[in-house]
Amino acid sequence: MKTQFIIADDHPILVKGISDIIKEHQLGEVIATASNGRELLQKFNSCHPTFIILDINMPELNGLDAALKIKNLYSSIPILVVSMNEDLTVIEKLKKIGVNGFIPKSFENEDLQAAINQILKGEEYFPSSINAKFFQKKQLSQREVEIIKLIIDGKSSREIAELLKLSVFTVDTHRKNIGRKTGAKSALQLSKIDLNENV
Repeated sequence: MKTQFIIADDHPILVKGISDIIKEHQLGEVIATASNGRELLQKFNSCHPTFIILDINMPELNGLDAALKIKNLYSSIPILVVSMNEDLTVIEKLKKIGVNGFIPKSFENEDLQAAINQILKGEEYFPSSINAKFFQKKQLSQREVEIIKLIIDGKSSREIAELLKLSVFTVDTHRKNIGRKTGAKSALQLSKIDLNENV
């Protein structure tokens, strides 16, 4: 079954651009659009889309409040925010209410495709640059920094456990905590982080 999108943004040019990318790359079909959060809620209830793309700054009802209302009722519905607002406090709120991804409005076509595809796989999509900023706000322990450096060097959990004289279980627990704090999904994303912020 095709993914059915609803796009909410008060800039028609952006809505058309996103729609064209979805159509061109056969990501699904756009079944409705909305120019504000209130209209989004109305059309969501009547159209029942399977994927929502929305802006934060919209008239009548902003994207943050609209996303919260939808997630409270349908927590599993995927939501991707496309916005010029890259304020960390706002993005942190989006994460807390369960929004599945964020890309800035300066996105390339590939960014939108990657975000949609990754979210449809059940994963989050937040650019590594944003994850890096979160990482720098959330201090990691010295042990976690040690493990990050070893992950970047390509070491497996078993190799890290042997080097640090820990159990594999303990290393895996640290890796989960690192992933939760940084949002990074790979060694490449971890390598973009300034570890000096945690020294």
